[in-house]
Amino acid sequence: IDQVEDRLAYVQDIEARMDTMREQAELYNTREELFGQKPTDYPQLASIQKSFEPYANLWKNCAEFTRSLPQWMDGSFATLDADQITADVDKWFRGTSKSVKQLLGEPQVVAQKLKEKIGKFQEHV
Repeated sequence: IDQVEDRLAYVQDIEARMDTMREQAELYNTREELFGQKPTDYPQLASIQKSFEPYANLWKNCAEFTRSLPQWMDGSFATLDADQITADVDKWFRGTSKSVKQLLGEPQVVAQKLKEKIGKFQEHV
C-alpha cells in the first residue's frame, strides 16, 4: 500500500498500452475489410484486459482512498460532502471486497489490508 502511486503509474501505463493495442487491432480490422478480407479476431487482447482488470481496480481504489483520506481527516469540515464520501467509501469497500475474492498471493494481501483500512474508516461515516 505504501507504493500505491508507483503501482498506479504502472497500471496506467499498462492500460494505455492495451488501449493502443486495441486501437491498432480496430485499425487493422478496418483495413482488412477495405481489402475484402475477413477481420482478424484478437481474443488474446480481450483475455489480457479481463485478467488485468482486478489488479487495475485494486490499485485505482487504493490510490483514490489514500488520496482522499488526508483531505477528509485534515481538511476543512465545511467543505466535506457527506453523501459523496459515503458513496465513495461504499464503492471502494465493495470493489476491494471483490478484489480479495479475485486475487491471489501478495495482491490479495494488499486488497485485504486496504479493505480493513476502508472498513475502519467506514465505521466513522
